[in-house]
This record gives sequence, structure tokens and C-alpha cells, in this order.
Amino acid sequence: MSEQLNQMQNMLEQLIKMVGSNNASIEELRQDVTTIKLRMDSLEVKVDSGFEGLTNMVNLLGEKTDRIEAKLDALNDRTFEHEADIRLLKKVR
Repeated sequence: MSEQLNQMQNMLEQLIKMVGSNNASIEELRQDVTTIKLRMDSLEVKVDSGFEGLTNMVNLLGEKTDRIEAKLDALNDRTFEHEADIRLLKKVR
């Protein structure tokens, strides 16, 4: 009976050590998860900022493209006018 009691006591000590070890591992994992969450939040802010910058650049490029197209249309109109003037001048000769 004493041997069984010693055996149960040893098993209980092992169990307590295992639970303590598991608790330490869980706490370490919690800290790791907290660190990962903080880094993910930081990364999300950087990505959002980068995406906002890209969006602004795309919008700016769109505006510049619109202005270039308007200038090309105006130049095209002037070219047609010049061609018409040249044809008239050739006919007058």
C-alpha cells in the first residue's frame, strides 16, 4: 500500500510538472501570437498606406492622360485645319 501511495505521489508530481511545462509553453505561445498580431497590424498599416499611394498615383496618371488626350485632340483639329488651308492655297495657285 505504501508502494502504491509512493507511486501515486510520483505520478502526481510528474503530472504537476507536465501541467507547469504546458502552462509555460502556452504562455510562450500567447506572447508569440501577441507579437504576430502586432506585426500584422503594422504590416496592414503599411499595405494600406502603399495601396493609398498607388491609388493616388493611378488617379494622377489618369488625370495627366486626360490632359494629354485633350491636347492631342486640339492638335488633331489644328492639323485638319492646316490641311484644309493647304488644299485651299494649292487651289488658288
